Amino acid sequence: MRQAKPEYLLVGIALLILYVACESFIIKYLMKNMGTDLRFHKCFKYSFVGFFFCAVTPSATGGQPAQVIWMARDGVDAGLSSLVLCIVTMVYKTALVVISGVLVLLHLPFVKAHIGYMGYVYIFSLVLNVIFIAALGLLIYKPVIAEKITIKCMNLLSKIRLVRNKEKIMGKVYESIDRYKSGSGFIKSHFGVMLNVFLITAFQRMCFFSITYVVYRSFGLSGTSFFEIITLQTILSLSLDILPLPGGIGANEEGFLTMYDQIFTGNFLVSGLLFSRGINYYVLVIIGAAVTVISYVTGSRRIASANKRKGDRK
Repeated sequence: MRQAKPEYLLVGIALLILYVACESFIIKYLMKNMGTDLRFHKCFKYSFVGFFFCAVTPSATGGQPAQVIWMARDGVDAGLSSLVLCIVTMVYKTALVVISGVLVLLHLPFVKAHIGYMGYVYIFSLVLNVIFIAALGLLIYKPVIAEKITIKCMNLLSKIRLVRNKEKIMGKVYESIDRYKSGSGFIKSHFGVMLNVFLITAFQRMCFFSITYVVYRSFGLSGTSFFEIITLQTILSLSLDILPLPGGIGANEEGFLTMYDQIFTGNFLVSGLLFSRGINYYVLVIIGAAVTVISYVTGSRRIASANKRKGDRK
């Protein structure tokens, strides 16, 4: 680990900050196009809060609810923030599938040589994500058909007893459908905005995937190209997308050791894992936790002060 060049690792951390900043810009951009202009530093805060809760909750389920709560504390309408974050998630997943699919096809022999048993997980996750994106497309362009299919699927799952509390689950399903319906009008009428969001998201994902390449170069290693390492990172990210593990802990490390075994040569494999995972996960968690705590404390004080002023006026 001492042989790693610090300047490369600093570039890795800078790429991580840029990765978070890209989402912040997307949130600000979408909010502005929906009639609400937010300051960038607030969007930066929401992004760090979201990434922190994504990192510490199973399947990253806590990120968006936390962001909605933090935005509401700043006076942002929950319906608007939910819609914006819904669009961010849709584009985020779509960009991952598109980037990964293209890169895997372009580097297929290389992928076959390094993917190992992770290939089965990758294919399964890719299929699920394609189905998810197709379902979102159906919700956007044919919401009535999507709703009918959802009801039939839930009835079937209820009959075979895979779903027991049907009414409760259907209530949540209808809430999600309503959110996507409200977003469909915006997506249909703002093609240019959505294209810009997709391109920024693609750049954002590339920043994140580039961290491992920077770590690779920090040891003075060569022989594997930038896009080859990016390809493996997209496979790893997509494969872990379906696992209900906070931050993919355990599975991420195992996948890294499997796919990069012949790339981080000269006993640099574990060191590469520690630096790569340390930057793209643990540094993000540490900064995200700090931002979350500070913003919560300052926000609580601001709310308490505002309530006190109201009480004094009465």
